[in-house]
Amino acid sequence: MDYTFTTAAITGTNILSLADAKNHLRVDVSDDDALITAMIDSAVEYCENYCSKIFDQRVVTYYMQKSHSFIFPLGDLQSVTSVSLRGTLAGDYIATTADQNYFVLTGTPGKIRFKDLPSVHSDDLQPMKIVATHGNTSSKVSKSVIAAVRFLVGHFYENRQAVIAGSIATSIPIGVDSLLNPVRYIQIEK
Repeated sequence: MDYTFTTAAITGTNILSLADAKNHLRVDVSDDDALITAMIDSAVEYCENYCSKIFDQRVVTYYMQKSHSFIFPLGDLQSVTSVSLRGTLAGDYIATTADQNYFVLTGTPGKIRFKDLPSVHSDDLQPMKIVATHGNTSSKVSKSVIAAVRFLVGHFYENRQAVIAGSIATSIPIGVDSLLNPVRYIQIEK
């Protein structure tokens, strides 16, 4: 099934605080606070993309074709706020009723099953809109994820350019990927 989604902006400092990152980097001044905050956000985004999960609770809006069921691709599903359908091509989305039109199973992976959905326009490629909340509270984020974010922030801070001249770069054998693999979510298509 084809779908697209949008999500609220990442706030990486919910996972790793600026103070914790500066302590890890051994930075005492505030000159680079904005830069370090951007690096934290980038590191969290990398970890979320690698793991196919959202770690910190955020709202995600999915747009998709009408279906009988859907497995949410972003890991921990906390709740589904709304399911809406368009009855006309490019018309407004109209809300459906939870117990009457769909059933939600939260967790990893989150699932939704539909029943008795109203009809939609046959030429509409994305007549269904689902608003869901993924992720956990920041206190429930795995320590290995926080360590991976620290590793990446350290790497970004020390290597601010795309190319390093006069050096042979090697990855750390037990590095970021090794820390993230235990929490990685891989959806297998049937």
